[in-house]
Order: sequence, then structure tokens, then C-alpha cells
Amino acid sequence: MTKSFLRCVLAFVLWALCLTLAFAGGPSTSNPVSNPAQISQGGTGATASSAALANLGGAPAIALTWTPITSTTASWTYSGFGFNDAAYAKDPFGIVHLRGVFAASGAATPELGAAITTMPSGCRPLVKQRVPTNSGGAFGSIEIGADGAILTETGAVNYILLDGITYCGGQ
Repeated sequence: MTKSFLRCVLAFVLWALCLTLAFAGGPSTSNPVSNPAQISQGGTGATASSAALANLGGAPAIALTWTPITSTTASWTYSGFGFNDAAYAKDPFGIVHLRGVFAASGAATPELGAAITTMPSGCRPLVKQRVPTNSGGAFGSIEIGADGAILTETGAVNYILLDGITYCGGQ
């Protein structure tokens, strides 16, 4: 296994632990058996600190630094339709996050399977990824190759939303 893969697995485990703590209210020191009044009132006996609840998990948020994707093929532009401009960020765990929109440019409609852009080295997946997306207001998908190429796969080709797309970037 590669270091990148193990780093992504560790990031997922840490993320899952943060979610578990968020929904459990953080580590609890109260004993449900020693607090029968709370249990008789419909509670579990467990308590959550107000700080943990206020922070929804107790883990500090990771501030991402977004880098604009300004290099696209002639058929595409990196902005439009009132959404964020296309951008990427890589978090400390090696996860690449995408946001924004790619919009068709010019009168010609881009073809399915056509390249949109290429992700820079260090922000490419270890293996090819196919991810679902909103494409022209309908279901679509894009492919992000291990070489960094982002291709249209399915859906309408007038715009492709990137919001919420994440993958483990290692190359």
C-alpha cells in the first residue's frame, strides 16, 4: 500500500471518529446507571458538554485555501451560472476538494468524453475516479484520471457542478 492511500484511510477514520463524537456529544463521564432520574425522564443518562455541542464535534474546522482552476480547454470556461468559479483545495490529510462550475463556452456544445481541464501534480487521484455531479440540471458524471484529466462522462454538457466532489489526491 502506498503512503497516500494510508493517509486517506487515516483521514477517513479521523473523520468518522469526529462524526461519532459529534453525534454522541463527545466523551461522557456520566454513568447512566448512577443517574436514574435522568433515565426516568426519557434521557439516556449520558451528557454532552455545551462546548462539544456548540462546535458540533469538538474538532476544529479545517480552513481550506482554494486555488482557482483557470486553465480549461477551448470548449469550457471555469465560471458561470452564478456559482463559484471552479477551484480546488487540498486539505492536510491529502483529500482534494472541488467547488464551483465548469460551463460550456461558445456556440459549440462540448462532446461527452471531452477533456475539460487537467488537475496539477499532487492533486491527482491515485486511480481513475468517476464521480456523480449535477450536469445541466440533471444527473451527470465526470471522470478524473490518474493523469489529472477531468472528462465529461454522462449528462448534459452546458454546465457541470463541482461542489462536494472530493477524492484522495496523491500524484
